Amino acid sequence: MSNSYQIERLKNYFREQVRTNPQLKDVNPDRLTVTTLALNLQTRFYEGYFGTERVRKALREGADLRRRDREAYNRAVDGFAGHHGELRAMGLNTVRIAETLVSSDLAYAVGTLRDAELLDNRPAFQTSLYDLTNRRTRDDLKSIQTRSGIQLAERLLRVRSENTTNLQTSWIARGTNYSMMNLEQGGQLTWEAILNDQFDEYGDFIYELGQNAARTRAWLIVDAVRRSANFIRLPDGGLGPNMDNIEAASAYLGQQTVDGATYSRTLTDIYTPGYWRATANRAVGTATVVIVGGASGDVQRMNPNNPAANTNINVEEIMGELPVDAGDFPNQSNLDWIAADPNKKPVEFAVHSLFAAGPRILTRLPNIVELDNMGSFSEHVIETKVSDVAGAEVKDKTAILLVSGKNTV
Repeated sequence: MSNSYQIERLKNYFREQVRTNPQLKDVNPDRLTVTTLALNLQTRFYEGYFGTERVRKALREGADLRRRDREAYNRAVDGFAGHHGELRAMGLNTVRIAETLVSSDLAYAVGTLRDAELLDNRPAFQTSLYDLTNRRTRDDLKSIQTRSGIQLAERLLRVRSENTTNLQTSWIARGTNYSMMNLEQGGQLTWEAILNDQFDEYGDFIYELGQNAARTRAWLIVDAVRRSANFIRLPDGGLGPNMDNIEAASAYLGQQTVDGATYSRTLTDIYTPGYWRATANRAVGTATVVIVGGASGDVQRMNPNNPAANTNINVEEIMGELPVDAGDFPNQSNLDWIAADPNKKPVEFAVHSLFAAGPRILTRLPNIVELDNMGSFSEHVIETKVSDVAGAEVKDKTAILLVSGKNTV
């Protein structure tokens, strides 16, 4: 969709196919043209969310299977029917005809990508925040309570004396209520705009919507941490995640008391905005130096192990790029960083079952498509919107900590 000449060629190609192929006698060729343009836009969304290379790989795999074994290809596409809601909205029969005529394999690629998304939620927006999460799927929009587990009154089994009955204990269940949010964004395009879109700017717009969809899911995790995780301010917090501040966060996680019970968590990962990238990497990569000897012998320089050396540093764009509302989060800023034990999965991430395979792009075409008569900008040829329903909440405060990136006042 780079210029009007190519689009005119596409339009004329479909008109010629319909004119010469008796099997297509009842098909509107202009609708095939618009559908193909819409499929191109949807491809840009998938590139934005899943990653360009992943999408291209899936398309190549589909094309290869189609050439080798058409029946197996058709079975695979039919097997992905549950992931084709976005395509059905445009008329699945029209989509399949258009794909056949232009040798497109988007239906196959979409199925492959969304199948993979169910197993590993790793969109193109680079983030390690999902390592913190335990994922849930819901079929409604009712309030959700986190599965925060229970706490037994005693942490160990007790010794039972002979000739006595079993020793009973008690337990406390924990949970925090939260809600999923309906998240949307979209745009629209006319035939005149298509013809004048020399640089595929609308395609870039759709690509960025895909990036926004991935970015929003990452933001939900950060927002949950800001709202619900324990927040500490250190005397030298303005120095960021240096060795001393990492040790302070590690000590906090290593000894906590909740409802009379003591918990010890291991700090293994730091999630930091890009501002602190060098500071954090220097902290975990530098050997400490200790001077020993002197009064009782020669002075020696010893290099003991860096106590922060095994900490993983994860630089998160989303933490530094979005402003922090002082009214909602007093004393917090986009210089704050997260210390956590991701093995405990301290954050719960919920999605509606309709979006379990990722956010969706919805495309609407006009009921009547006659491109020669599209003379008014009020006649929108393609309307698109990206939709998602998701939410997040901290479910284990003992395993995650938000550390201020500013000095204590």
